[in-house]
Amino acid sequence: MLVNDSDALHDQGLFRHSTFSNALERIPDYLVSAHSRLIRTVQDAVPRFPCFFARTALKTDDFFFFLLDDYRSAEPLGAALMSFLALKKTDGRRPVLAVFERSLANVFDLRMHEAAFWVILQQLHDIDAMPWPSSVPTAPSDPKWSFCFAGTPVFVNGHSSNYTNRRSRYSADGLMLIIQRLDNLDEIVGGSTRASEVRSRIRGDLVVYDGMPPAAALGAKPADLTWDWRQYWLPDLDSDTGAACPLRIRGAQEIERN
Repeated sequence: MLVNDSDALHDQGLFRHSTFSNALERIPDYLVSAHSRLIRTVQDAVPRFPCFFARTALKTDDFFFFLLDDYRSAEPLGAALMSFLALKKTDGRRPVLAVFERSLANVFDLRMHEAAFWVILQQLHDIDAMPWPSSVPTAPSDPKWSFCFAGTPVFVNGHSSNYTNRRSRYSADGLMLIIQRLDNLDEIVGGSTRASEVRSRIRGDLVVYDGMPPAAALGAKPADLTWDWRQYWLPDLDSDTGAACPLRIRGAQEIERN
């Protein structure tokens, strides 16, 4: 289980899936509705929802939810994310956090959602008072780079109600971020038979669910596994891919110019 104080998490705006029915008076209506729609997708989508980690977190009750009122003010998310990453992890469980952004719910422009996604991550980096982990490169161009917050490497992917082709990145409720610790993904890293099987299964589910080949950023085959920043926000079509990471990480500019 994940050891935590539910009341303290609720004070931060963090709600575990299983607590929704008992905490409705504390949860904004927008988050109640968004949570319900996402859970139905993860549980009931046909073909099955391809995110192995979201499905697993739901089964083990390690799925958490947060509502960000406005992407231009990410401080509340920073406080909640710090609490989320500080959860005492036991029994090999893998907590996952879904963040819904409310101010852009009625914006029907994928590029606007993409821009807001990077604004949120940039703000999180800018307000993060903890040092960047020495084991993680600061330059997004480095293949070993990953986003970090509160001294913890994380993996983030963006979803939007304005995706029309890449169904796996569609969100019924505007802009959504899925955040998890990078070490959650250890099971699919490396050359073991188990890792290869899980990667192949995820990729197969992704192709069936999307009805199109995986994005180029995900690599040409299951063995091509990196946590490239381009995977954080996938283009609706590969021709839309940006050339440079929008994030400005402290200490990285000098490295990337060399």
